[in-house]
Amino acid sequence: NTSLTSVLSKENICCIARAKKALVRQRKFDVADYTLTALNLMCSPTKSSELTLKSIADAYNKASDNESMTVKCIHKQLQQETTLETVKELCQQLLTLFKSKSLNLKLKENLPADLKALLKRLKVNDIILIDGTEIDLQYSCADNFSCKSKGRPRDDGSLPRPGIKLHVA
Repeated sequence: NTSLTSVLSKENICCIARAKKALVRQRKFDVADYTLTALNLMCSPTKSSELTLKSIADAYNKASDNESMTVKCIHKQLQQETTLETVKELCQQLLTLFKSKSLNLKLKENLPADLKALLKRLKVNDIILIDGTEIDLQYSCADNFSCKSKGRPRDDGSLPRPGIKLHVA
């Protein structure tokens, strides 16, 4: 798979699910539909600040042709080892895709070098500054700012990059 749409296609997720034995025969619970519904919900604006198993289950039931499944039934399906292996394989494919040079080249070709052009292309009219926002800095820029923050903790355990805290009056 060489593109994001091919990796996240229903056909590819079903193929992974069959290989990992999460999909042996057609059932009420469809791991591909659930995964795509969850991703869709995570990428869309939500009314509340958190995603819960119930909110994803409700979205899945709403989009599904089948009769509604309870949250408990969906949770039981998600707890199966084969479902976990399916999601792991999907994540591996996505990570491999993002590490590929061809995707980076495509991104560089399609993103304008100029910030104004990028904002215009994305149809961004306003940027709202929020007091207290922390911004990570490049190490070479850290000495140019007097208002420093702790920076965000790193996943790999290394020291956080320097940062500034935005103060809006």
